[in-house]
Amino acid sequence: MPPAIASSLLTSSMVPYSTTDETLAAQLIDVLQGRSTEIDEGWAKVLDKFIEWGTHPEDFIEEGFAAPSIDTICLAYQEIVKPFRKSSVPPPQVVPDTHGGIVFERTDNGVFESIHVQCDGRIEKCRFSNGKLVDRQWSR
Repeated sequence: MPPAIASSLLTSSMVPYSTTDETLAAQLIDVLQGRSTEIDEGWAKVLDKFIEWGTHPEDFIEEGFAAPSIDTICLAYQEIVKPFRKSSVPPPQVVPDTHGGIVFERTDNGVFESIHVQCDGRIEKCRFSNGKLVDRQWSR
């Protein structure tokens, strides 16, 4: 990673929480709370995490890393949650990364799948079989 990008990622966690963040968080809540009642309980837990992350980014600063931005959360919702919520079981692991991205992980019959929504808007999808990378795709 070029030093300029790395340094911007490292300093992004130090940006103070602002009223603009509160406005964006309120918009996120409005979008996500308008969700269909058809959403499975597991996906609802993912959406609840997104709401928590969007409304309390200061929790990440206390831990020493960048919170997922409202843009990153909305991208994860639009590109991952929304298309898969009716046809797929939610991944058991949905976690933030230290740079403000979001990672979805699932393991099934020796196959590990990961979707990483990065803070710069890129999405990386990887599939491993028995510990070996068998497929990797980038979008955006």
